[in-house]
Amino acid sequence: MTKQEFIFSNQPVHRVSRHLTMWLCIACYIVLINFFFRTPEEFFSAKMRIQAVQKMIYLPVSILSVYFSIYFLLPRFLLKGKYLAFAVLMIFLLLLNIIHAWLLTRLLAILTQPLPFEQLPVQYRIYQPVTNGLGISFATSGLATIIKLFKIDYLKQKENENLKRKKATTELQRIKANFHPAFLSDALKKISFLLRTGSPESPVVILSLSDLLSYSLYDNDKEYVSLPQEIQMIKEYTSLEMKMMTGKLDITVDDNTQKFTHLKIPPLLLLSVVQNIYEHVQGKQQEALELKIKIACEQNMLLFQLNFKGIFYTKENNESLPGILKNSLHRIQLLYPDKYRLDSYLENNFLSLLLSIETDEQPIHTHQLNKTEPFYASA
Repeated sequence: MTKQEFIFSNQPVHRVSRHLTMWLCIACYIVLINFFFRTPEEFFSAKMRIQAVQKMIYLPVSILSVYFSIYFLLPRFLLKGKYLAFAVLMIFLLLLNIIHAWLLTRLLAILTQPLPFEQLPVQYRIYQPVTNGLGISFATSGLATIIKLFKIDYLKQKENENLKRKKATTELQRIKANFHPAFLSDALKKISFLLRTGSPESPVVILSLSDLLSYSLYDNDKEYVSLPQEIQMIKEYTSLEMKMMTGKLDITVDDNTQKFTHLKIPPLLLLSVVQNIYEHVQGKQQEALELKIKIACEQNMLLFQLNFKGIFYTKENNESLPGILKNSLHRIQLLYPDKYRLDSYLENNFLSLLLSIETDEQPIHTHQLNKTEPFYASA
């Protein structure tokens, strides 16, 4: 039996164990507050054992009070905001507890006292039932109600977390990264042209496109891939783009992550950024476009920088970048909540982008988002 099961499980064996443990603790509490200051010899005497049993006779009062509170008053009145009715019924319960304790005291007197009940001291006839029927039962009911409220609040938080995870899973599936149709169309046209002209580059281009499609179709279903694998696909993609834009495009990839080959990231995380940016700037260049990609890791940060030359950029163009990268950034936000930053710079009308992702922990994966902890409604 795990701690989670013991506290929250609705299975009979777990519930019985939980409640027996609670009442054992309450019984120990009653004994301690009544006999704590006695001497060790007196504590273990026969007289003390008899007194302990006499105190335990009031335990049914607390049991009735606790279960009436947490299974009737709490769910039907307190949690529904019916505070006046809750207060009235609580007063009724306290009076019922006193009557219950008084009846038990009378029964105890018949069984253990030589004198008639009416001739016993006031302390025995009045004080004892009030103390045990009002004080201890009220304390145990209050404690049980507070524990139940904390439990309900905790379970509601867990339920909200599960709903957020399911929503995030749905969002991730909706915006799952894939290659743009325009890129695939251009690549197929380029392959067709190379095959017609008998170019020796046609097998290389076909293999590059095959690797990219395989990565998009099969590895994209994985929770994560290694950083070197993602970087290799970026190189394949940029190499293919350069072959399709001969003489008009120069892309270099500077990889400084050799010491971080163990790092795992979701597939197409960085490649989708490169693709979206390139699709945006394509056709806007005034001269041959130079794109420099730098990838590095510093401590717990993954740094991904893109520098453009050959395209005239304005402040207005720069402000539109978050919209261009909307899906990519939304996906990063879902996978790395509040652990990324995108900075863009304009220097002499040339654009530079820097994406920083904190990687001190693994990203939130689909299996974590789909994980639903049991929602136990009972005590």
